[in-house]
Amino acid sequence: MQIQTMRGKKKEYLFTCYYPKYAAEWLVTFQTLFGERTEKIITAGDGITNQQGIIDGLPVCETIEVQNEAIIPYEIEKQEFQEQGKETLRKYFLYQRRSWKVPVVKRENTYVFYAPYQIESAKKLNSNKMKVMLYEVSSESYDKLEKFPIIQRFYQERGA
Repeated sequence: MQIQTMRGKKKEYLFTCYYPKYAAEWLVTFQTLFGERTEKIITAGDGITNQQGIIDGLPVCETIEVQNEAIIPYEIEKQEFQEQGKETLRKYFLYQRRSWKVPVVKRENTYVFYAPYQIESAKKLNSNKMKVMLYEVSSESYDKLEKFPIIQRFYQERGA
């Protein structure tokens, strides 16, 4: 199956899975003390829990071929993501940016993509115990797998 995924340097011979994500570009018109302004804002969200936030720019993606077994399926529909994003921006501009009027939020584009993650086992320092780490391909950073229960469960079902 062909998917859009965030670019990054993958390590060979590790279990790789693809986590569902959304991103959307919005035009927000709001009222400041000095007059009306329009800004382009980008939100990104989780395709399973629908947690969202504002980001600086769209992630760089590429189209690749992957096996269906490596893809974590979306649980949040695109429409639900868009509705939540609109509400998130409305609240942000009312309470954080202090808009004098209710902002007008218009969606321009919505993107569907996947974030690649890899699972790596390593020995603990001065111990024979193994620890399982999650490697985020796009940022080239590590974290404990236990902090990501959805990916941990997927790994236990498919890879371990």
